[in-house]
This record gives sequence, C-alpha cells and structure tokens, in this order.
Amino acid sequence: CFFFFQAEDGIRDPLWSRGLGDVYKRQVHGDISIMEKILFTFLLAFAVIASPIINGVEIAGKIKDAKCFGSQTDSVIVRGYLSIGKIDPDLVENLVRLDTAKIKGTAYINPCFKCGNPQKQIQDLLKVIPFTNRRYYIHVLTGDWSEDYVENRKFLTEMVTELRTNNNDAGIITSQFAFSSIVGIDFDQFSHLPLIYINPNGISNCDDFKPFNGWRSPSGKKYDVEKEMCDLTVDYIQYCPNAQTLQVILQILSLIHI
Repeated sequence: CFFFFQAEDGIRDPLWSRGLGDVYKRQVHGDISIMEKILFTFLLAFAVIASPIINGVEIAGKIKDAKCFGSQTDSVIVRGYLSIGKIDPDLVENLVRLDTAKIKGTAYINPCFKCGNPQKQIQDLLKVIPFTNRRYYIHVLTGDWSEDYVENRKFLTEMVTELRTNNNDAGIITSQFAFSSIVGIDFDQFSHLPLIYINPNGISNCDDFKPFNGWRSPSGKKYDVEKEMCDLTVDYIQYCPNAQTLQVILQILSLIHI
C-alpha cells in the first residue's frame, strides 16, 4: 500500500505507510498454521513490494485528464522550470488539476546555470504555485554548467537552500555520471535529500543502485522514458522499498509469531 504522509518537518512525501502494522494487528487473531503464516507473509511481501500503485511518472506537457493519471499512478511530477530560465506555462494548471483529482503532484526544476541568480529562479517558481509544504525536485543533468565544480556546487546549494527557506523541501533527480560530472565525485552535501536516480533500463526495481556522492540508498528510480500515458509522453518512476518498509514487514511477522 502506498500513501502520502506529513513528516515531522511538515513536508508531504510519497512514502510507505507507517500504519500497516496496526492494521494487520487488528486482523490477525487466533491460531494460524505454519502454511498459513508462510502464505500470509508471501502475499504481504508481494503486495508491499510489487504493487503497481507505487509507480510514479514524470511529465512535460499539459494534463488534459488528471483522473486518467489517477487510475494508473499515485504520484505525478510535472515540469516546473525550463532550462532556458522560464516557468513552464502549464505548471500551475497541471498542479491544480492534479490537486482537484486528489493526486499527489509536485514539480521538477531544470536549472538554468547561465541565467545566474539561482535564488530568483526558485522564487519565481514558488511565486506562481498556490501550494506550500511540498518537495520539489531539481534535475541535475549534463548541459550548460561551469567547468568549475565549486561554482556548480554553490549554484545548486543556493537552489536547495531557497526551497527549504520557503516552507518547502528539495529532492534530486540525476544519474551517477551526470552528478559527478557537474559537482565532482567527492561532493556529498546533498546525501540527506531524497534521490531519484536515472537508469532507463526498463527494470522497475532499485536493485541496480550503486552508492555515489554520499547516497547509500535511493528514494526512487527513473527506469523507463518516453512512454505513453493519458495522451502524454511520460517517464516511469519506481519508488524504492526502504528500511521503513522492511521494518513494517518484520513488525507484522512478529505479530503472527512466524
């Protein structure tokens, strides 16, 4: 099962439910045979790890039917800022339509390094968005960056700081190659931020993740690109089971004494 919850810092994120143990605690009663316990555990693990509802998508374009997305995914990241230094013209309408359809929507930012003033780029973005307490993702991809790692690090850090100063938070979408090419292999100051790593190999799990720049585990994986959904081209995102998910499973196992 896949839910959005409001964390201690007030930021709502797509994460695994913290309440599953309580649900199953109320449901498990009486004596259970060994085979029933094994079957129960298998079905639980399959439901938690393999459920298609954990998928998210990233889009660029105008959403015409938000309910269509709601029937196929639980999370939509829309393009918010263009690498030419402008707000995406569909940003606000897309977010409002998703919110009206009760679908968790947020935005990604394509930084414009050559435009300068990273704080203003974030300010301009947030100024038009009618929501707060959301996490916005910064695309860190190869392109028109400085050849100086220090300058690139400063630019991105100022973007992250500006997001967090305005009652929002930041995440990073990148690949190991792109990130290390832009900020160097020894920069780990963003390792506390959620990471969606890019590896479009068509495999919808995070088993191929290799730690880089301080990230030991990812929040998600962009695993396929340029797919069709609801009359738009989308990239598929798989959110990765994490230690919290495993803890839920262990809690349930302890309840049924397997």
